Amino acid sequence: MPEIIIDLEKCNGCGKCREICPKYVFKKIIFNNDNKKIKYIPKWSDRCLLCTMCIGVCPKKAILIKKKKFTSK
Repeated sequence: MPEIIIDLEKCNGCGKCREICPKYVFKKIIFNNDNKKIKYIPKWSDRCLLCTMCIGVCPKKAILIKKKKFTSK
């Protein structure tokens, strides 16, 4: 399962990541009731296909995906 990191300082809440994601990984969150602070977070990271389309579409370069390494015993 990948680790998807969103830089909330950079995120402008455009929702392009959510629109392009084939597995609907991202969820909209609202920081206050007047809808002025909308951001998108990776709610379902386990669905991620590592296609990186969200990284390419983000105009603020706010998304980073890290592959988790598995070790054998």
